[in-house]
This record gives sequence, C-alpha cells and structure tokens, in this order.
Amino acid sequence: MIDEATRNFLVQATLENSDGLLRTRMYVSVEVILPVTKKVLALPSTSVAYAPYWDSVFVVKEIQDEKSKKSFLGVEERSAKLGESRGDQVEIVSGVKVGEQIAEAGVDGGDNDLQPPSDLKPKPEDQ
Repeated sequence: MIDEATRNFLVQATLENSDGLLRTRMYVSVEVILPVTKKVLALPSTSVAYAPYWDSVFVVKEIQDEKSKKSFLGVEERSAKLGESRGDQVEIVSGVKVGEQIAEAGVDGGDNDLQPPSDLKPKPEDQ
C-alpha cells in the first residue's frame, strides 16, 4: 500500500523463524531491491541551486573576455530539470551533458572546503 502524500509504502512479509530470534513487537530494517535499473546522470545535491521556479547548476567552462580576447575558467548558470533523488544524489534529466564539469559545492555562496560527503545511503549522526 502506497501513501500518496509521503510516498512511503507498507510492506508485510512472512518468514520462517524456527530459531525464535524474532519475537512479537520487534522491528527489523529491510532493504527492497528493485529489479529495474537505468543509467542516469547524477550529481551531489550540493551542486544544485534550488529555486521556486527553476533549479540550476553551474557549469565550469572556458570563457573568453570580449575586450582582451583572453580565455579564463568561469561558470555558466544553467537551468536544470531534476529527476529522482537517492541519498545525497539527484538525477539531472536535462541541462547538463555527460563530461561537463560542474561546481559541486558553494553554489549558494558557501565555502567549498565545507562540502559534505555525497552518499547514496547517508547515515547522519545523532547529536
């Protein structure tokens, strides 16, 4: 049964417990393995600038100064369509091509040295 509001789903399983390790009112953590896989372009969620009307990423690229004609590395903000997210990763459906260099942290003006790790199964510490 899937809850449309939270996208959580209820699963009931029946298993053999001949050694009696599982008892009434005990809980277990389970992982549901889905058979369908697809290749996606995924980025750390810290590389996305989230906004009410569109989300964007910053592509690092060579830019040429119009006056001096000198080239330098800069960033170009691009609108990005996001797909599914898993852990600290988010799928990029459009706006970025494979092989392009993306600013992964600090897109909100923060410090790149404080970038959190990007993990598909993060386990934050209780504080």
